[in-house]
Amino acid sequence: MLSSRVLIKLLLSFGLACVCLSSSAQTLLRVNQTEHPLDAYSVGALRIALEYMEGDYSLKVTDDPITQTRAIERLETDQMDVMWLASNREVEQHLQPIRFPLLKGLLGYRIFIINPNRQARFNQINNFDDLAQMTFGQGAGWPDIDILKSNGLTVITASKYDNLFYMVEGGRFDAFPRGGLRHCPRNSLSCSCCV
Repeated sequence: MLSSRVLIKLLLSFGLACVCLSSSAQTLLRVNQTEHPLDAYSVGALRIALEYMEGDYSLKVTDDPITQTRAIERLETDQMDVMWLASNREVEQHLQPIRFPLLKGLLGYRIFIINPNRQARFNQINNFDDLAQMTFGQGAGWPDIDILKSNGLTVITASKYDNLFYMVEGGRFDAFPRGGLRHCPRNSLSCSCCV
């Protein structure tokens, strides 16, 4: 059985919010779960952690289809208590990060989702200069935008996650770098992740 100290770290690691723990009254933790499988996994892990916590906790789960930027706003304005997000310095100036490898580092690796019709162009990439000729799609407010741009890469953003798949299919950009446990909402042959 895990110690209380380890379990508290596990519970708090699910987001950038500072959760005040109280053993004398019920503590309500507000989270949001979109249709993304990572959210279901994270909420499930949070439920398990709460089972081992000392005290009385309940979880209120909303299902709003919000972006990462909106989730950060909700944390900042005390509309939400816990969320699993990628972080950057700007976010950490306003919110408390709890570093815990929920995905054991898998989110730190990137795979390109591309239009299969552009595979030959990607086959010709031999160095970073070749890669820098490509354009990359990202969701508005994602920390990867700054990383890609600081390395001289061209980034095109979209406010809705699902739109990025249509955009790569339509040639609006060359590649959609994705971390672990991402999915194509269409389950079609329109992007290389579905082939």
